Amino acid sequence: MKKPLIFLFTLLLGRGISFAAPSPQYLEHLTTQILKQQTLTTTGKEVLDQLKSLFTQCASSHQDKAIEAVCKNFLEEQFPKLEKQWEKVLTGGFEVASLGKLTDEKRFSSFGLMNASGLLLKINTRFPVDQFKYTVVSSPALGFSFLVPYLPKADAGSGFYGDCETFKQSVKTSIDKMKRENPEYQKQIMDMEEGLANTQCYQSIQLQRFPRRTEDINISSPIDGIGNDLHINISPRLLWEGETLEGKVQEECGSLEKASPEIGFNLSGMAYYGLDHPYLLAEAGKTLTGVVLGYTGDTSHLQKRTLGVGQNLQKGIEGQTIKTFGCNSHMYIQFSDQPNKYYDISFSLPSLLYGYYVGIDTYTSDEKPSFLHK
Repeated sequence: MKKPLIFLFTLLLGRGISFAAPSPQYLEHLTTQILKQQTLTTTGKEVLDQLKSLFTQCASSHQDKAIEAVCKNFLEEQFPKLEKQWEKVLTGGFEVASLGKLTDEKRFSSFGLMNASGLLLKINTRFPVDQFKYTVVSSPALGFSFLVPYLPKADAGSGFYGDCETFKQSVKTSIDKMKRENPEYQKQIMDMEEGLANTQCYQSIQLQRFPRRTEDINISSPIDGIGNDLHINISPRLLWEGETLEGKVQEECGSLEKASPEIGFNLSGMAYYGLDHPYLLAEAGKTLTGVVLGYTGDTSHLQKRTLGVGQNLQKGIEGQTIKTFGCNSHMYIQFSDQPNKYYDISFSLPSLLYGYYVGIDTYTSDEKPSFLHK
């Protein structure tokens, strides 16, 4: 067992060991850390069942009545929220929901673009977007959720297709070959085996977590039949004393002027990330054929539109509880309640963000990602 789980076990069931009654907030923090760790190797439901058993025993038979009361209250008040957030989490720490194919109207509504039957955003999308199916991949450990398109294997034709199971088999074959022919490369073999063990497949989508960097996430999905994959990487980064998100973005992007994940267009009609370019998408459509045709909704909120961002994250940006910047296919996100931390999220194919084929959103135990709103 990991250290937080051992400590919780001792705290709740320990005999002859004196502890002050823990606060509900502390118990929630501790159980959340346990769920983050344990779901790397097992499902959320299995971890929850184990935790519930501990709390149930504590609530009925702890020798310290104060701790017994805390356990009983935690089971009734806090634990249902944790169950709601973690019960569907698969091994590896991901919650996955398949949406199938989406109409343009349904896809745009996930981003708050209502009445969007005439909105066509197909900027540089050379991929078979009309054949995409969609999956919502969520990470309770980070509080992020992604709308991930993929091309089903049945629609890929006879070309090369980046299927997750095929990838895992090729890695296994390489490992077996190295063990036979180059056993001296023990460290490389161990690293490859660790990566393989922590790679999960859902449909053809590849989901990866890293035991030594438990908050880092990699999502890959095939989007055509000739080997092109979408890659999304999420890495939390710490800010040391005196450092700011703006300073980090300036280092990465060269300036803050161009560092924002908002759509803008130059005079040639090419899309780019811009900060102070309040072009309406309808205006851009005059120079960039196929971007906007007959949009029937309210166009006022399309000014400086944040690309590929779900409604929960939009609210945080508008309420100034979340900062976002972006350049060079990276999005940098910081939450006001985490001033010493930010998230570096990179997209291998930002053109799919432009068309709202890929999405990113936030969620909590009380707030599901907008991509799952009915």
